[in-house]
Amino acid sequence: VLRSLNDADIYNYFLEGVQYTGRLVPNPTFTGTGPAQPYLNSALIGVIAYAPEDCEIAVNLKKSINYLDIVLSFTDPLAEFENLEELYLTGSEELENLVGLASLKKLKHINLKDCKSLRKADEIQGCKSLKTLSIADCNSLTSLKLNGCKSLKTLSIADCISLTSLKLNELTQLNSVDLSQTIDKPQWYLQVLELKHLPSLKELSLLGQSANYNYAGVYYQFIELEELVLDSLEVLESVDISWAYPLTKLFISNCPSVHSLKREDLYLSDRNHETVDLRIKNLPKINYLC
Repeated sequence: VLRSLNDADIYNYFLEGVQYTGRLVPNPTFTGTGPAQPYLNSALIGVIAYAPEDCEIAVNLKKSINYLDIVLSFTDPLAEFENLEELYLTGSEELENLVGLASLKKLKHINLKDCKSLRKADEIQGCKSLKTLSIADCNSLTSLKLNGCKSLKTLSIADCISLTSLKLNELTQLNSVDLSQTIDKPQWYLQVLELKHLPSLKELSLLGQSANYNYAGVYYQFIELEELVLDSLEVLESVDISWAYPLTKLFISNCPSVHSLKREDLYLSDRNHETVDLRIKNLPKINYLC
Protein backbone atom coordinates (compact mmCIF):
# COMPACT_ATOMS: atom_id res chain seq x y z
CA VAL A 1 0.00 0.00 0.00
CA LEU A 2 2.78 2.40 0.95
CA ARG A 3 4.59 1.83 -2.35
CA SER A 4 1.43 2.51 -4.35
CA LEU A 5 1.01 5.91 -2.67
CA ASN A 6 4.56 6.93 -3.64
CA ASP A 7 4.36 9.91 -1.27
CA ALA A 8 7.70 11.15 0.10
CA ASP A 9 6.04 12.79 3.11
CA ILE A 10 4.55 9.46 4.22
CA TYR A 11 7.90 7.72 3.82
CA ASN A 12 9.63 10.49 5.78
CA TYR A 13 7.06 10.04 8.56
CA PHE A 14 7.80 6.33 8.89
CA LEU A 15 11.56 6.81 8.64
CA GLU A 16 11.85 9.71 11.08
CA GLY A 17 14.55 8.84 13.62
CA VAL A 18 16.04 5.92 11.68
CA GLN A 19 19.82 6.29 11.65
CA TYR A 20 22.89 4.63 10.27
CA THR A 21 25.99 4.97 12.44
CA GLY A 22 28.00 2.04 11.12
CA ARG A 23 24.95 -0.07 11.92
CA LEU A 24 21.27 0.44 11.16
CA VAL A 25 19.37 1.91 14.13
CA PRO A 26 15.56 1.60 13.81
CA ASN A 27 13.04 4.00 15.28
CA PRO A 28 10.26 2.82 17.68
CA THR A 29 7.96 2.02 14.72
CA PHE A 30 10.31 -0.75 13.60
CA THR A 31 11.28 -2.01 17.06
CA GLY A 32 9.43 -4.90 18.68
CA THR A 33 9.67 -8.16 20.57
CA GLY A 34 11.99 -10.99 19.51
CA PRO A 35 9.66 -13.04 17.27
CA ALA A 36 8.38 -9.94 15.48
CA GLN A 37 11.75 -8.28 14.91
CA PRO A 38 12.72 -10.11 11.68
CA TYR A 39 9.47 -8.94 10.06
CA LEU A 40 9.92 -5.39 11.37
CA ASN A 41 13.50 -5.38 10.07
CA SER A 42 12.31 -6.57 6.67
CA ALA A 43 9.61 -3.90 6.64
CA LEU A 44 12.16 -1.21 7.50
CA ILE A 45 14.53 -2.37 4.76
CA GLY A 46 11.60 -2.36 2.32
CA VAL A 47 10.53 1.18 3.23
CA ILE A 48 14.08 2.45 2.74
CA ALA A 49 14.54 0.50 -0.49
CA TYR A 50 11.33 1.51 -2.25
CA ALA A 51 10.96 5.12 -1.12
CA PRO A 52 10.57 7.69 -3.91
CA GLU A 53 13.64 9.63 -5.00
CA ASP A 54 12.49 12.80 -3.24
CA CYS A 55 12.48 11.06 0.16
CA GLU A 56 15.72 12.50 1.48
CA ILE A 57 15.99 10.22 4.53
CA ALA A 58 15.77 7.05 2.43
CA VAL A 59 18.14 8.35 -0.23
CA ASN A 60 20.77 9.21 2.38
CA LEU A 61 20.37 5.87 4.12
CA LYS A 62 20.77 3.90 0.89
CA LYS A 63 23.91 5.86 0.06
CA SER A 64 25.41 5.41 3.53
CA ILE A 65 24.69 1.76 4.30
CA ASN A 66 27.67 -0.42 3.40
CA TYR A 67 27.43 -2.83 6.35
CA LEU A 68 24.39 -4.69 7.66
CA ASP A 69 24.15 -7.10 10.57
CA ILE A 70 20.45 -7.86 10.64
CA VAL A 71 17.83 -10.60 11.02
CA LEU A 72 15.49 -10.72 8.00
CA SER A 73 12.59 -12.83 6.80
CA PHE A 74 13.31 -12.01 3.13
CA THR A 75 16.08 -10.24 1.22
CA ASP A 76 14.42 -8.89 -1.93
CA PRO A 77 14.70 -5.17 -0.96
CA LEU A 78 18.46 -5.44 -0.45
CA ALA A 79 18.84 -5.18 -4.22
CA GLU A 80 18.35 -1.40 -3.82
CA PHE A 81 21.33 -1.00 -1.46
CA GLU A 82 23.97 -0.52 -4.13
CA ASN A 83 26.80 0.37 -1.72
CA LEU A 84 26.39 -2.66 0.53
CA GLU A 85 29.74 -4.42 1.05
CA GLU A 86 29.24 -6.61 4.12
CA LEU A 87 26.13 -8.61 5.01
CA TYR A 88 25.56 -10.66 8.16
CA LEU A 89 22.24 -12.51 8.40
CA THR A 90 22.84 -14.51 11.59
CA GLY A 91 19.66 -15.95 13.06
CA SER A 92 17.43 -15.25 10.04
CA GLU A 93 15.44 -18.43 10.68
CA GLU A 94 12.52 -17.59 8.35
CA LEU A 95 14.74 -16.82 5.37
CA GLU A 96 14.21 -19.35 2.55
CA ASN A 97 16.26 -17.84 -0.29
CA LEU A 98 18.57 -14.94 -1.08
CA VAL A 99 16.63 -13.18 -3.83
CA GLY A 100 18.06 -9.74 -4.50
CA LEU A 101 21.68 -10.36 -3.58
CA ALA A 102 22.78 -10.93 -7.17
CA SER A 103 22.22 -7.23 -7.86
CA LEU A 104 24.77 -6.11 -5.25
CA LYS A 105 27.88 -5.40 -7.30
CA LYS A 106 29.95 -4.14 -4.34
CA LEU A 107 29.12 -6.96 -1.91
CA LYS A 108 32.39 -8.48 -0.64
CA HIS A 109 31.49 -10.43 2.49
CA ILE A 110 28.48 -12.63 3.34
CA ASN A 111 27.91 -14.45 6.61
CA LEU A 112 24.97 -16.83 6.96
CA LYS A 113 24.54 -18.57 10.32
CA ASP A 114 21.51 -20.26 11.84
CA CYS A 115 19.36 -19.57 8.78
CA LYS A 116 17.32 -22.69 9.50
CA SER A 117 14.87 -22.38 6.58
CA LEU A 118 17.37 -21.38 3.89
CA ARG A 119 17.09 -23.95 1.11
CA LYS A 120 18.87 -22.36 -1.85
CA ALA A 121 21.77 -19.93 -1.91
CA ASP A 122 22.24 -19.92 -5.68
CA GLU A 123 21.71 -16.13 -5.87
CA ILE A 124 25.18 -15.75 -4.41
CA GLN A 125 26.77 -16.74 -7.72
CA GLY A 126 25.72 -13.34 -9.08
CA CYS A 127 27.86 -11.51 -6.50
CA LYS A 128 30.85 -10.80 -8.73
CA SER A 129 32.85 -8.90 -6.07
CA LEU A 130 32.35 -11.43 -3.25
CA LYS A 131 35.60 -12.26 -1.45
CA THR A 132 34.54 -14.20 1.64
CA LEU A 133 31.56 -16.48 2.25
CA SER A 134 30.80 -18.13 5.58
CA ILE A 135 27.83 -20.48 6.00
CA ALA A 136 27.07 -22.36 9.21
CA ASP A 137 24.14 -24.23 10.74
CA CYS A 138 21.89 -23.75 7.72
CA ASN A 139 20.20 -27.11 8.17
CA SER A 140 17.84 -26.92 5.17
CA LEU A 141 20.42 -25.80 2.61
CA THR A 142 20.47 -28.22 -0.33
CA SER A 143 21.87 -26.08 -3.15
CA LEU A 144 24.90 -23.79 -3.30
CA LYS A 145 26.19 -22.57 -6.66
CA LEU A 146 29.23 -20.30 -6.73
CA ASN A 147 30.50 -20.52 -10.30
CA GLY A 148 29.98 -16.79 -10.90
CA CYS A 149 31.96 -15.72 -7.82
CA LYS A 150 35.23 -15.12 -9.64
CA SER A 151 36.59 -12.87 -6.85
CA LEU A 152 35.89 -15.35 -4.03
CA LYS A 153 38.99 -15.99 -1.90
CA THR A 154 37.73 -17.71 1.25
CA LEU A 155 34.92 -20.25 1.65
CA SER A 156 33.86 -21.68 5.01
CA ILE A 157 30.96 -24.11 5.46
CA ALA A 158 30.03 -25.82 8.72
CA ASP A 159 27.20 -28.10 9.83
CA CYS A 160 24.98 -27.73 6.77
CA ILE A 161 23.48 -31.18 7.20
CA SER A 162 21.29 -31.23 4.06
CA LEU A 163 24.07 -30.21 1.66
CA THR A 164 25.17 -33.54 0.16
CA SER A 165 27.11 -32.28 -2.88
CA LEU A 166 29.50 -29.37 -3.35
CA LYS A 167 31.17 -28.60 -6.67
CA LEU A 168 33.57 -25.68 -7.13
CA ASN A 169 34.97 -24.98 -10.58
CA GLU A 170 37.09 -22.20 -12.11
CA LEU A 171 37.11 -19.90 -9.09
CA THR A 172 40.52 -18.47 -9.92
CA GLN A 173 40.96 -16.37 -6.76
CA LEU A 174 39.84 -19.00 -4.24
CA ASN A 175 42.74 -19.79 -1.90
CA SER A 176 41.04 -21.29 1.15
CA VAL A 177 38.27 -23.88 1.58
CA ASP A 178 37.22 -24.96 5.07
CA LEU A 179 34.49 -27.55 5.58
CA SER A 180 33.79 -28.67 9.14
CA GLN A 181 31.46 -30.74 11.30
CA THR A 182 30.99 -29.80 14.95
CA ILE A 183 30.85 -32.53 17.56
CA ASP A 184 27.48 -32.84 19.34
CA LYS A 185 25.60 -31.43 16.35
CA PRO A 186 23.61 -33.46 13.77
CA GLN A 187 25.84 -35.34 11.33
CA TRP A 188 26.66 -33.61 8.05
CA TYR A 189 26.58 -36.27 5.32
CA LEU A 190 28.52 -34.51 2.58
CA GLN A 191 28.83 -37.23 -0.06
CA VAL A 192 30.40 -35.56 -3.10
CA LEU A 193 33.14 -32.93 -3.08
CA GLU A 194 34.48 -31.77 -6.43
CA LEU A 195 37.18 -29.11 -6.71
CA LYS A 196 38.35 -28.28 -10.23
CA HIS A 197 40.48 -25.57 -11.82
CA LEU A 198 41.18 -23.62 -8.64
CA PRO A 199 44.68 -22.30 -9.43
CA SER A 200 45.03 -20.25 -6.21
CA LEU A 201 43.84 -22.88 -3.71
CA LYS A 202 46.45 -23.23 -0.95
CA GLU A 203 44.42 -24.35 2.06
CA LEU A 204 42.00 -27.26 2.03
CA SER A 205 40.64 -28.12 5.46
CA LEU A 206 38.05 -30.86 5.83
CA LEU A 207 37.12 -32.00 9.30
CA GLY A 208 34.12 -34.06 10.31
CA GLN A 209 32.98 -36.39 13.04
CA SER A 210 32.46 -40.13 13.09
CA ALA A 211 29.98 -42.26 14.98
CA ASN A 212 32.59 -42.93 17.68
CA TYR A 213 34.75 -44.87 15.26
CA ASN A 214 37.68 -46.23 17.24
CA TYR A 215 40.83 -47.87 15.87
CA ALA A 216 43.92 -48.69 17.93
CA GLY A 217 42.67 -46.56 20.80
CA VAL A 218 42.43 -43.41 18.68
CA TYR A 219 39.22 -41.64 17.75
CA TYR A 220 39.04 -40.22 14.25
CA GLN A 221 36.81 -37.59 12.73
CA PHE A 222 35.37 -38.05 9.26
CA ILE A 223 32.98 -36.35 6.92
CA GLU A 224 30.76 -39.09 5.43
CA LEU A 225 32.36 -38.52 2.04
CA GLU A 226 31.93 -41.02 -0.78
CA GLU A 227 33.42 -39.19 -3.77
CA LEU A 228 36.34 -36.74 -3.84
CA VAL A 229 37.54 -35.11 -7.07
CA LEU A 230 40.57 -32.80 -7.10
CA ASP A 231 41.63 -31.54 -10.52
CA SER A 232 43.90 -28.71 -11.68
CA LEU A 233 44.77 -27.27 -8.27
CA GLU A 234 48.09 -25.71 -9.14
CA VAL A 235 49.44 -24.54 -5.77
CA LEU A 236 47.92 -27.04 -3.33
CA GLU A 237 50.82 -28.97 -1.76
CA SER A 238 49.31 -31.55 0.55
CA VAL A 239 46.00 -33.38 0.85
CA ASP A 240 45.12 -35.23 4.05
CA ILE A 241 42.44 -37.76 3.16
CA SER A 242 42.68 -39.70 6.41
CA TRP A 243 39.48 -37.95 7.55
CA ALA A 244 37.43 -39.38 4.69
CA TYR A 245 34.90 -42.19 5.15
CA PRO A 246 34.03 -44.31 3.23
CA LEU A 247 35.60 -42.55 0.18
CA THR A 248 34.82 -45.17 -2.44
CA LYS A 249 35.83 -42.86 -5.31
CA LEU A 250 39.02 -40.79 -5.29
CA PHE A 251 40.11 -38.86 -8.39
CA ILE A 252 43.20 -36.61 -8.18
CA SER A 253 44.81 -35.17 -11.30
CA ASN A 254 46.85 -32.25 -12.61
CA CYS A 255 47.97 -31.00 -9.20
CA PRO A 256 51.65 -30.20 -9.87
CA SER A 257 52.51 -28.99 -6.34
CA VAL A 258 50.96 -31.88 -4.39
CA HIS A 259 53.74 -33.92 -2.78
CA SER A 260 51.86 -36.06 -0.26
CA LEU A 261 48.54 -37.82 0.09
CA LYS A 262 48.03 -39.02 3.64
CA ARG A 263 45.80 -41.95 4.37
CA GLU A 264 47.89 -43.89 6.83
CA ASP A 265 45.43 -43.58 9.72
CA LEU A 266 42.59 -45.45 8.07
CA TYR A 267 41.89 -49.08 8.82
CA LEU A 268 42.09 -49.99 5.14
CA SER A 269 41.40 -53.71 5.56
CA ASP A 270 37.86 -52.86 6.66
CA ARG A 271 35.69 -53.27 3.55
CA ASN A 272 33.78 -50.08 4.49
CA HIS A 273 36.97 -48.07 4.00
CA GLU A 274 38.09 -49.46 0.67
CA THR A 275 38.60 -47.02 -2.18
CA VAL A 276 37.25 -49.13 -5.03
CA ASP A 277 37.70 -46.45 -7.72
CA LEU A 278 41.11 -44.77 -7.46
CA ARG A 279 42.43 -42.57 -10.26
CA ILE A 280 45.61 -40.54 -9.79
CA LYS A 281 47.53 -38.90 -12.63
CA ASN A 282 49.84 -36.00 -13.43
CA LEU A 283 51.17 -35.50 -9.90
CA PRO A 284 54.89 -34.94 -10.61
CA LYS A 285 55.89 -34.27 -6.98
CA ILE A 286 54.00 -37.09 -5.32
CA ASN A 287 56.13 -39.01 -2.85
CA TYR A 288 53.72 -41.50 -1.38
CA LEU A 289 50.16 -42.65 -0.98
CA CYS A 290 49.66 -44.45 2.32
